[in-house]
Amino acid sequence: MADHGPAVQDMVWLHGALWQTRPDLRTSFLTGYGREPTAEEQHVLILLTARLAVSYLATGVTRGDPVLIDRGRNALSDLASV
Repeated sequence: MADHGPAVQDMVWLHGALWQTRPDLRTSFLTGYGREPTAEEQHVLILLTARLAVSYLATGVTRGDPVLIDRGRNALSDLASV
């Protein structure tokens, strides 16, 4: 599916759910991508990931899904250290 938006929009799920536990995959992804995100892209990535983390928490609490709750908490914890 193609859509208009910032390039880092495709990295939000990776940043919020995967890279925090597998930084080696971040390195591999960005090597294949060909560059690190610019400072502006990094700011957008952080904001979009925060939105995703809150969505994980809200959905996890609503559905009683501990995986989503943990994913949301881990993403917010990771963002707090940025």
